[in-house]
Amino acid sequence: MGNGFDDCARRFGRATTRRQVLGLFGRTALVGSVGVGAMEMFGARSAHAACLTEYPPANLTDCPNKRPHPGNVRTSNGCGPEGSAFPLPQGFGSASFTTACNGHDICYETCNSPKAGCDSTFGDQMVDTCVATYNGSFLRETACIALAGLYEAGVSAGGGSAYDAAQKKDCECCRPVPMVYCGCNHKCYTSASLCTTECHGTLGCFSQICGPATAQQCP
Repeated sequence: MGNGFDDCARRFGRATTRRQVLGLFGRTALVGSVGVGAMEMFGARSAHAACLTEYPPANLTDCPNKRPHPGNVRTSNGCGPEGSAFPLPQGFGSASFTTACNGHDICYETCNSPKAGCDSTFGDQMVDTCVATYNGSFLRETACIALAGLYEAGVSAGGGSAYDAAQKKDCECCRPVPMVYCGCNHKCYTSASLCTTECHGTLGCFSQICGPATAQQCP
């Protein structure tokens, strides 16, 4: 006679273990209730000087060469939003989610870490904690994994603003500075104003005065 988990496993197709089935139930519970213009102008073959650093980024979707900001110190605050008037439980009974929650905070605040990967790892770590703590106790393990699923679904559905804020805290942008070339003296400059102070018609040329540099002109 088959047990309930085997029946569920067959019904869902891909959930073949008790942990997978319980995780599937828990993680779907909340979801069910929650209903550079200048660079483009110069083209890909333009030459560039050292980049201008932008920190914090004004817009993560417009942040070329995004990289970790050296001065940031990553922080964590356990489970739930920092300073919330309604703090979340830090686990279920003797199964503590604090380590997983702290790891999730750090993952969000690690530049270029994908949000979905942080959320998935967070859920897996909580489920692992439930299984390790309540192995052999069906009811407690089930309830613990269900809570873990709610936590994961919560950050998956509503953690976008927290993720963006954390990424802005740890990332900086490196905006390339287009080089300008003077065909009169065959020199490269980091701005048009610097170029025009030296490059002008008195040097004996009139057709190559201060224009966008190619990679061949300013390697």
